[in-house]
Amino acid sequence: MKQLFGLAMFFLMSLQVKSQVQNITALEIVNRSIDAMGGIEYLRSIKTLYSDTKTTMEGRLVHWIIKEMLPNKGSFQIVYNDRVVYSDWFDGKKGYSITNGKKENR
Repeated sequence: MKQLFGLAMFFLMSLQVKSQVQNITALEIVNRSIDAMGGIEYLRSIKTLYSDTKTTMEGRLVHWIIKEMLPNKGSFQIVYNDRVVYSDWFDGKKGYSITNGKKENR
């Protein structure tokens, strides 16, 4: 009898949890995510994004470095075997790239 009661309680509780999960909207999920990252004001205060992605090519480490800055500025570099093999910059008006030591306007 105790086992049956325990099983019934578990079943009812799982139904309640399931119904609570289904009531969460996409907007609530996004808002909770924003709050977890520091809030909307903090996210709006960010002016620069930087990423350094690392991969391996031919057994050597490659860095793919991206910098993005407001308003509309950015750079991209590929660093292979501890040397920059490609660079690309945009200053908001003009852009250029450097490949094999040669600079090209974009």
